[in-house]
Amino acid sequence: QRILIPKSVTSIGYGAFDCCDNLKDVYYTGTQEQWDAIVIDGYNEYLTNANIRFISEDDLLSDKKGYCGDNLSWELDDEGTLTISGTGDMYDWNIYLSYESSWLSNADLIKTVKIQEGVTSIGDYAWSGCSSLTEMHIPGSVTSIGERAFESCYSLMTVYYTGTQEEWDAIEIGDFNDCLSYASIYLVDDPTPEELSGNCGNSLYWALDDEGTLTISGTGEMFDWSSSSKAPWYGSKDKIKTVVFEDGVESIGNYAFSECHNLTKIKVSGHIINPSASAFYDCPNLTCVEFSDTVTGLAFNLFYSIENLTDIVFGENNKYYCDIDGVFFSKDNTVISSCEGWCLFCSRWRYRYKVHCL
Repeated sequence: QRILIPKSVTSIGYGAFDCCDNLKDVYYTGTQEQWDAIVIDGYNEYLTNANIRFISEDDLLSDKKGYCGDNLSWELDDEGTLTISGTGDMYDWNIYLSYESSWLSNADLIKTVKIQEGVTSIGDYAWSGCSSLTEMHIPGSVTSIGERAFESCYSLMTVYYTGTQEEWDAIEIGDFNDCLSYASIYLVDDPTPEELSGNCGNSLYWALDDEGTLTISGTGEMFDWSSSSKAPWYGSKDKIKTVVFEDGVESIGNYAFSECHNLTKIKVSGHIINPSASAFYDCPNLTCVEFSDTVTGLAFNLFYSIENLTDIVFGENNKYYCDIDGVFFSKDNTVISSCEGWCLFCSRWRYRYKVHCL
């Protein structure tokens, strides 16, 4: 499929590439003029009909960029994000016949794939065996996904698609792509990586901005998940620093923010009736919960899985609660409220934050 020809080559013999019908790309380290000057003997049509890619010496040494279609290129950054750009169809590959995608040597490093608008297909075996891949961004321009494109992508949990539901349903998806069908598909209007968003309930929505604030808005209950890796923001969990629950959110799903190790604060604007006891499990840096003036009631299991909670803060104009040095009281300061509860993870009653003095 690919061959590298250095600029030192001045002639190519008779039939050198005869029967090389799978040859797609020729990487040449010289200029167009130097290529045109090479003497190419007969029966080399597969060579002359291939895509001639003029590359620099630096590109020659890199295994983090290349081509994956007649008009498509790819690049893998240090964060594990593989970006596909250009227009048209992606090449097809077959790893069992040694026709493998050019990024496969870095399969273990690929965590996120972002396909830009203009790409019209995903090739056979494209990410077969990329077991570290957790997140895909697919544009509405894609109309087909090849056979085994996501074979053995067991970590793939989230797919963001910029088309409509009808367009997604119309995509031709080849056989042996179960890992894709098991992932959560989210329709998004904005394909840019600066803000990720999607649905997290029948009438709930989430958005993560550049500052690391994840906002939950809408009305009703949040979905439950069987593990933290199933939550739609899991692929970006290390970016999450603050979670904001707007008024109207009635529940927090099972394992919703579990393993968000950089989460430090949550803000609550309404009355969350049914927060899951596992929602914030393994969030070691979560120390602060802020409640707005409009909060009228508390569900104490909101605090159950917050191991290191030290500060509970209420808005100054809240009519029902207040806080003193991180401990919260009734508004008239006559009742101190404890956050004890049954812990699902250690099977005993425990306090969810430390009282230093009374």
